[in-house]
Amino acid sequence: MQNFQQNILTQAKFVAQNAQHVSINHTELNKLAQKVLSTTNDINRSWTELDFKHHFTDGTAKTVQWLLLSSALNFSFWDGKAEELWEVEYDGEWVKGYWALTAALKKAVQTHDILNANFLENMTTEILSEILKGRGKPPLLKERAQVCRNIGKTLNTHFNGEFINALEQANKSAVTLTNIVANNFTDFKDVSTYKGQEIPILKRAQILVADTWGAFKGQSFGEFNDIEKLTIFADYKLPQFLRALKVFEYSPELANIVDRYQIIESGSEMEVELRAMTIHAVEELKKATKGKFSAVQLDWWIWNSSFEAQYEEKPHHLTRSVFY
Repeated sequence: MQNFQQNILTQAKFVAQNAQHVSINHTELNKLAQKVLSTTNDINRSWTELDFKHHFTDGTAKTVQWLLLSSALNFSFWDGKAEELWEVEYDGEWVKGYWALTAALKKAVQTHDILNANFLENMTTEILSEILKGRGKPPLLKERAQVCRNIGKTLNTHFNGEFINALEQANKSAVTLTNIVANNFTDFKDVSTYKGQEIPILKRAQILVADTWGAFKGQSFGEFNDIEKLTIFADYKLPQFLRALKVFEYSPELANIVDRYQIIESGSEMEVELRAMTIHAVEELKKATKGKFSAVQLDWWIWNSSFEAQYEEKPHHLTRSVFY
């Protein structure tokens, strides 16, 4: 089994040392550190307090299975200019993006056998469309159906149909579970190549572990003895937030591409720099806050903050990918 997770920080630093399109303004990073330290109560809020009412949790192995599926489909929610915004109704309100996914999957526990590996292995685009139905259509629906089939097949082939067996193999190690997921579930193997080096990001594999930890409040199936070793979960909202606060400085070429809503190819140097530099920057932020917060805590706080209007004045980068 390849130890992808242990190499994330080292390889992110390699990208930082060679990056041409993204740089860190350490003066602004230190200002952010002070902001973080002044909002301790918000950062210390638990997973269940962060508006996670749209998640399915029942305190059993079903929650573990549900988190695997929701993490597997947690990618690419941004809307192209020709696409209708996808929203799902839940409890009297319409939600979008990640919350639309979780709301739809929470409702589907009652209407479809989505926690059954055989059901997932035989997923069709039509059935998934029914599960995710709302206003508009989710992006990459065919790809999401394929991800479901891949998840079901891997569960049946390697874990006797139940993701809880992967947790047992991990023996309460967040790092080991991340590596088990990345090595066995192809759609979680979020690894790119940059200047001849393998760069692991593992956004969704780590989110799966962190959400399991959060859902069970660090107990039972969510007990991990090394949760602090997870890194931030690099997506497209976090770089946008860091740029808005001037922690990130983009090259003129990258800034022009992002601001004009042009596509950045998955695996390109620009895209790898954006994501790896996000990981590196937050590790620097951890140091600047004297290690008071874990990367998981900082990720949840930054991600939730990133939806405030002041941080969305400039767009996030656009990359179509099944990894984020």
